Amino acid sequence: MDDIIKKIKEKVIKENPEFKDAEIAVKEEVLEIPGEIKEKMKKMGKEIKELQPKQGFEKKKIKTITFKRFAVAEDGAKIPIVLRLTVDEKGNILKESGN
Repeated sequence: MDDIIKKIKEKVIKENPEFKDAEIAVKEEVLEIPGEIKEKMKKMGKEIKELQPKQGFEKKKIKTITFKRFAVAEDGAKIPIVLRLTVDEKGNILKESGN
């Protein structure tokens, strides 16, 4: 497990102890962001650093880390509980979602 995933796992467990024994899935991808979107984001105060322009597009590596566990309802049904984090190559959380 690389350092970013380890760091994120520790943070999640500290904030949400119920995910201690959760299944973890990691998906890595490279996004290409058009240069004009980067400029608009800068104007909005959202800085995107360390990107190298290439023919009008910026490339950024991201990881989607999914934590999944199950809760048991009163009737015995298993209910999936999912927490999904999108992080950049430095480990900064870009997006968090879940149920």
